[in-house]
Amino acid sequence: MAATTETFPRDTTPELEAAQQLEEAARFLDLEKWILQRLRYCEREIQLYAQVTNDTGEPRVFRASRVQHATVRGPGMGPLLFSKRLSTSEIHALAMNLTWQWALWKLPFSGSAGVIAADMHELSEQEARSLTRYYVNQLRRTVGPQLDVITPARDSHPQVMAWALSSLGAADGRTLATITGKPGSLGGVDLHSIAARFFRALFTCAIKQYGIVATGARVTFLGFDALARRMALELERTGTRIVAVADRSGGVCDRSGLNVTPLIQHVEREQVLFGYPEAKSISTDELLSESCDALVLSTPDGLMQSAAARVIFEAGGQLQSNLPIKTPVVPALLADFGLSFGAFCEWRKNSSAGFTDVDGLRGLPVHVRNTWREVHDYAQKHELTLRAAALNLAVSRVAEAMRLK
Repeated sequence: MAATTETFPRDTTPELEAAQQLEEAARFLDLEKWILQRLRYCEREIQLYAQVTNDTGEPRVFRASRVQHATVRGPGMGPLLFSKRLSTSEIHALAMNLTWQWALWKLPFSGSAGVIAADMHELSEQEARSLTRYYVNQLRRTVGPQLDVITPARDSHPQVMAWALSSLGAADGRTLATITGKPGSLGGVDLHSIAARFFRALFTCAIKQYGIVATGARVTFLGFDALARRMALELERTGTRIVAVADRSGGVCDRSGLNVTPLIQHVEREQVLFGYPEAKSISTDELLSESCDALVLSTPDGLMQSAAARVIFEAGGQLQSNLPIKTPVVPALLADFGLSFGAFCEWRKNSSAGFTDVDGLRGLPVHVRNTWREVHDYAQKHELTLRAAALNLAVSRVAEAMRLK
């Protein structure tokens, strides 16, 4: 049987932690030293300093960067983020983890990531547009549909990606496939819809493995951003009961099941869950003590303690506890791939001359079921956690590609 206890050390930088996880996988797989050393570091890093003029006419300089981890399995694909808090270490770790995700899901890309060191909420529209266009224009020679594809951040607006697209010039097949997350009029797709359907397919497979039926299952959400809201709606359509939801303002609970649509309308109107009148208000600690079939962890703040859930999904957040976690954890390599998969669908639509199977997503349930079963069976065979099994499978695929080349 697969091991059910795991710990999550958080006393290192993200890059060092990612490297330590890679080394553990390398020991398990008995990887050659040259492969380990190559995968330990990012393949390429570009540092930029973007100067723009603010609304008062004063020049401002912002640090920015783009990282590609390993392009052995294909071009890079990863997000452009706006953040003053993200460190170089975090960007390197993100690119590395995306490499493992692409490999785990058997899609021909590698991990990349970029950041502009600015808070989008502190920028005017003109400043944000200028920064985005400068950033992409400076990367013109290193991005492209077969080089590095820029995807949106989890909270990005399609307008930002439209600005990125405009900096590349005329909208043709090459430029449209270089930038994803665009408005529909520019070849974009509904990324959140695709990501929500992706998560539903994985959720159904995973809980079935633990003897839980989707219809009537009780699910709690910790974190309720735009993507989590779409995921909750998608689960509700399958008959799943969303019994509790929490964000930074607190939580709400209804053991018979929340009505997700009016709850979302309240959050979009008030920007917080606090004050929702149709359900009992509870604290985050109370929410985590409520028994449920599944906890969907979708807050970047993570979770510092175990929860009274039969299964935990890292769908945008990660467990950060140093204590043993006995609850099965569906790791981020599996559960937090929906947006990347949506970006892949958009890339394929724009680069494949008339490809139309985006809304239908033919084959998605089979692909998700096969990948889930592969990870679960690997974990059982080798007595590993799902987290270790997913990472080992992914690293082995990247290593195999390196040997072939």
